[in-house]
Amino acid sequence: MKKRAFTLVELLVVIAIIGILAAVAWNSYRTSIAKSKWAEVTPCLSEAVNRLETYRGNNGTYPQSDPWSAINLSKICSEHYEGGIAVTNNGQNYIVAYYDSRKRIWPTGGYDTWYQTDVSGRQVHQNNPIDELSETMPTGYTLPPP
Repeated sequence: MKKRAFTLVELLVVIAIIGILAAVAWNSYRTSIAKSKWAEVTPCLSEAVNRLETYRGNNGTYPQSDPWSAINLSKICSEHYEGGIAVTNNGQNYIVAYYDSRKRIWPTGGYDTWYQTDVSGRQVHQNNPIDELSETMPTGYTLPPP
């Protein structure tokens, strides 16, 4: 009676297939984790914009010095995101941005950045580390430092 066993080539093929599947699964897992972290930043961005608009409604302009204190909001959004506000044009325009500068979501590339301006009226995902999409910022605006 002859013993049947796997050959070395068969074992190497199985190990290679498992390795390929693991690499694909790991990348999908990292993408899912990054996208779940994005859910942390959008409410923070909305809250900062709402408070800036309320401040302007009460005072006629956006706060030009120390905007975070003026709108009574912490610039720390979560364990990952920290914000910046730039007010320009004598208090008539603003840009609010959040960066993953506290704890990087994706290990390569630039900061994962979300921003909203007074003219855009919507949240924009800039420097997206997952699909590398980026939108053009409105003329005259620059991102505040993280």
